[in-house]
Amino acid sequence: MLSDESLQVSTQIPLHETPVASLPLFSARTSQDSVHQCHETTTNDSASVETVIRHKTSWRWMIVFGSFCVHFVADGVLFSFGILMHIIKDDLHLELHTVGIIASLFVSLPLFLAPLSSALVNKVGCRCMTMLGGFLCSLGLLFASLLGNYIGALVGIGITCGIGLSCVYVPAVVIVAHYFDENRAIATAIAVGGTGLGNAVVAQLIHVLNNHYSDWRDVTLFLSGVLFTIVGFGALFRPVEFSFHRTINDNRLPPSRMTSVEKL
Repeated sequence: MLSDESLQVSTQIPLHETPVASLPLFSARTSQDSVHQCHETTTNDSASVETVIRHKTSWRWMIVFGSFCVHFVADGVLFSFGILMHIIKDDLHLELHTVGIIASLFVSLPLFLAPLSSALVNKVGCRCMTMLGGFLCSLGLLFASLLGNYIGALVGIGITCGIGLSCVYVPAVVIVAHYFDENRAIATAIAVGGTGLGNAVVAQLIHVLNNHYSDWRDVTLFLSGVLFTIVGFGALFRPVEFSFHRTINDNRLPPSRMTSVEKL
């Protein structure tokens, strides 16, 4: 019988039969991966930087003036229109909560549709959106004045004019931010200051018109013309001019300092 030592010797594989052919294949694959990784690293280090340059012109103060007037007219009519709500209620013999539906739509739609208005501003621009909003506001009050009933007031004042104001608010603020970098806070404060002045002036205007015409339909027709001025003020919102300057940042080593692998 064979001993344990002889069995161990007989089961060992000789050194010359060891499969060493797989070792060079593995090392070659490793070297290819390292070359590819180094190539990606060197190419990623090279990047182009695009700088946006905004042209500063004196027209930007006309933008502030136009935005001020838009806030003056739009917010002045919006926050002062409650004076006519009681007159409409008495003339059409409606309940207060029924007339409140018109007022709630008139006030809530401009804020509720602000995200949609922002998306449209990115598509068509501030000028087109403001002019479209002014046209819708004027059309809504004209429609309510011509019909002269509850449905006309609901559709014209509450819905159509509310949608028009939503098209006005966002671009009137965004256009100022596009034109100003250094004095943006001051310019925006001047632009939205038209809201406070509009509340004081338009409220007195509606009171005077109501005493003169004594009919909410005629007052609404007059305010339709007032809101149509937003179209002219929106025409002042000229698109801002940009120029693009592209620089290439190449952080790679010069060829004289590269190894043979990095040059690949």
